[in-house]
Amino acid sequence: MRAWRPPRGEHRLAGELSTRTLGSGETTTVLLHGLATCGDSFGGAWDRIADGSFLVVPDLLGFGRSMDTSRSDFTLDAHLRALDTMLDELGRADTPLTVVGHSMGSVLALHWAAHRADTQRVVAFCGPLYTSRDEAARHIANMGLLEKLFALESPLARQTCVLMCRFRAVAQWVSVAISPEWPVTIARRGVLHTWPSYLGGMNGIIQKPGWAGARRAERQERARRPGRRCHRPPFPVRERHAAARATLRVRRVGATS
Repeated sequence: MRAWRPPRGEHRLAGELSTRTLGSGETTTVLLHGLATCGDSFGGAWDRIADGSFLVVPDLLGFGRSMDTSRSDFTLDAHLRALDTMLDELGRADTPLTVVGHSMGSVLALHWAAHRADTQRVVAFCGPLYTSRDEAARHIANMGLLEKLFALESPLARQTCVLMCRFRAVAQWVSVAISPEWPVTIARRGVLHTWPSYLGGMNGIIQKPGWAGARRAERQERARRPGRRCHRPPFPVRERHAAARATLRVRRVGATS
């Protein structure tokens, strides 16, 4: 993240999602960020995509500029509806679509691609592909002490989130202090969510073991239209490598900052 720089583009509201758009062209590329962050985590280096495609970078439902403190529905279906409406509002619903997802966004990308006939490519990286909630809980707990204490649904995590929401301005600077590896802008926006939106992402997307079914559905649709491709780098859950290779082609890519 040391090479991060502020991205360019026009900010606009598309349905329930705050979006950043850049470029033009006959194709559309959508970048989906991970849990508890925002679209600007895709910094200025990603703007080059707009040289050949209309680039759309949303803050996902309930996160960043799309935070909604009055909303309680942040299910997978709610996220998919919001993304569909976003494309409609931007006038890009009928254009060939490439979806790029990071972490939670990669799982969301698989599900979204499965029901959109206009999807040409899915590029997903750092995908948390779990087959059960138990597996997800074990893996997340082993990531570190903070993840073990605060990432999963627990009374401590809930109370911390309640305090964060009550004292959000303070929480933003606490986030900066404990996340020195992140740009200040991104660290501050990392607390722009609510407990329901966080749980919707963690329980309804990351821990939901439906990615394989979504991938099979997307693959069946791709078989009917051979022009579609899906490239996928390795996954953080080692047990998923074999399963992923059974359903999609894996191409290793170089690490980026």
